[in-house]
Amino acid sequence: MRALAIDPDLHHAGIAIVHYDPILRNRPTVYWTGVALAPRKLKSYEAASALEWPTPPGVEPYDVLVVEGQRIYPHSPADPEDIMHLAFAAGLALGHYRGSAVETAVPHPQQWKGSIPKPVAHARILSRCIIVPEAADLLTGPHKSHVIDAIGLALWGLGLPGAIQQGRLRA
Repeated sequence: MRALAIDPDLHHAGIAIVHYDPILRNRPTVYWTGVALAPRKLKSYEAASALEWPTPPGVEPYDVLVVEGQRIYPHSPADPEDIMHLAFAAGLALGHYRGSAVETAVPHPQQWKGSIPKPVAHARILSRCIIVPEAADLLTGPHKSHVIDAIGLALWGLGLPGAIQQGRLRA
């Protein structure tokens, strides 16, 4: 099984491809990571619209496309307009990659990573998979948070533990 997962933001988005063999029940393997970028001078919807989506290597279709959705939580300090901009970026990602997957999932953050602190979530995600050297380049540097989140989304989409113990329940 293969998952293509995207953690969108306005000026960049982390992208990961994770493979898992449910028959062998081996550890999932991260084969590719990427980042979609937009110029910093652009704001809100213009920035999201300008994201340049990379073409992942390999054969399509993927078993599942997972893009982090957004949700406005009651009593959250987040600006609802910012959440709407992120939802717009998620929609653009879905539109760009939709034809490359058999199934699509759009979990909100609470579904796939719960409310655990980011450093704990990232440590769990990285400890649960094998990362080939070619995919490790983006795990350091300015975009690592979104790339690691994309790996966690892929694990969740494959029904595997990622940041939290429960992966997506598959029908």
